[in-house]
Amino acid sequence: VARYSRQAVDGALLAEAALKLAMGLKPGESVVFADRRLPRQTPNLEPLPKLIKAAALHRPEWTQLRQGLRATRSLARAERLANAPVVLLAGQFIGDWAPTREDTPNPYHFDQYNNLGGGVALALQWNLNPAKASARTSQANARKAEVVALRQYAESGIPTDVFRAHQAAAQHCALAGVAGRGVKATTRWIAFAAIAYKSGTGDASDLVEGLI
Repeated sequence: VARYSRQAVDGALLAEAALKLAMGLKPGESVVFADRRLPRQTPNLEPLPKLIKAAALHRPEWTQLRQGLRATRSLARAERLANAPVVLLAGQFIGDWAPTREDTPNPYHFDQYNNLGGGVALALQWNLNPAKASARTSQANARKAEVVALRQYAESGIPTDVFRAHQAAAQHCALAGVAGRGVKATTRWIAFAAIAYKSGTGDASDLVEGLI
């Protein structure tokens, strides 16, 4: 009994510390609980398929894997395209109108009024390094393969974790029921042993065994 009492006290302290952390309180601040004892709850385990489906929808690992796979695919594509040439096409158009200025016929004089012009520029940049591009592409593909392997592991690992937790919860519920029936049987044993001892038909050892 002393061991279980100690475990209960330690569990209560740990739960209080976790509650303070979730509430954003400092460790030294006090928390006043409305109830000293939680109401008794009847064990109600959800069906295993429903829990597995909920895990597939709400476990954050799935979101991380989806985002990681999308990022690694984009990285691999970017590394493949890094060895391709970069083409730049730029254009410029200039036009102005000044009705109060007359055009000058002198070809050697820069007339900045009533002009219309433009131009096109084409640029090509090609950083050709096939070995480096191939190495970086292989590295990106390796990262993508790692994420794919993690997704395959999660497809079997997460349902296994849910199954293990479900089995553990079912086992604890069964053990709680067995313990409750044991307490009732022990109480009856003590009552019968006490009655038998008082009436002189029972041995004192029976009563002592029931109390131990």
